[in-house]
Amino acid sequence: MKNLIDPKNPHTVGKSAWNLGNHVLVIMFIAAIVFVVYELLMTELSKIFEPSKERLINNARTMMLTAQDPWFKSYWEKVYQHLLKVYGRLN
Repeated sequence: MKNLIDPKNPHTVGKSAWNLGNHVLVIMFIAAIVFVVYELLMTELSKIFEPSKERLINNARTMMLTAQDPWFKSYWEKVYQHLLKVYGRLN
């Protein structure tokens, strides 16, 4: 086993894909742990913030309808369309 991951052994360095070195193995392990934690956390956070989608869409629609300046009306129309597109409600 020492021959597989010993980066200082000149007979094994660069000869095999298994010779990654301890630092690369540690980085890959940490990356895997971070990925799993991120996926679990983001799933839970998306469930918590699910109701805010409706609020965002409703606020953008209200602003679009109540805007008096043409530039602001156009801006809020684009925001409203973008939110509908992101949340899968645009036909």
